[in-house]
Amino acid sequence: MTSADEAADKHYSLGMITTEAPVFPQSVTEQLNYYVYFLRDPSNKEVFYVGKGKGNRVFEHVACALADETETDKLDRIRTIEKSGKSVEHFVLRHGLTERAAFEVEAAVIDFVGIPNLSNLQAGHYSTDFGIKTTEEVSA
Repeated sequence: MTSADEAADKHYSLGMITTEAPVFPQSVTEQLNYYVYFLRDPSNKEVFYVGKGKGNRVFEHVACALADETETDKLDRIRTIEKSGKSVEHFVLRHGLTERAAFEVEAAVIDFVGIPNLSNLQAGHYSTDFGIKTTEEVSA
C-alpha cells in the first residue's frame, strides 16, 4: 500500500476543516480499469489538473495535499479550495481504458487545454512526437 493509498483511508485536518477522503466502492474500481480524470476548482469552474489512473487515483491528490506540506501549484490550489470550505470537483473523462489508451487520452486532453492553463508538471506522454500540431506542421 502506498502512502497515497494510506492517505485515502484517513481523515485529514486542514486548519479548522476536517475532510474525509472519498473513495470509489470496490465494485466501481474493478469496472473503471484505467481512466482519465480532471480536477476542477468549484469557485470558477476552471480545470486545473488532468491525470490518468486506476483505483482511487483521482482522489489521492486531495488526500496528499491535506496530509503533506509539499508545495506545488496543484497541491497549493487544492489546499486553497479546501480552506475556502469548498471541495475539489472530481470528474472521470474516460474509463475502461488500457494503460496505453489512458496515456494517449490524457496527453490529448493536456495538449488541448494547454499546459500553461494546468498545474500538471509535464505535458502528456508522447506529446513531443504525437501532440497537437498545426496542419502545416503535420504536412512538413
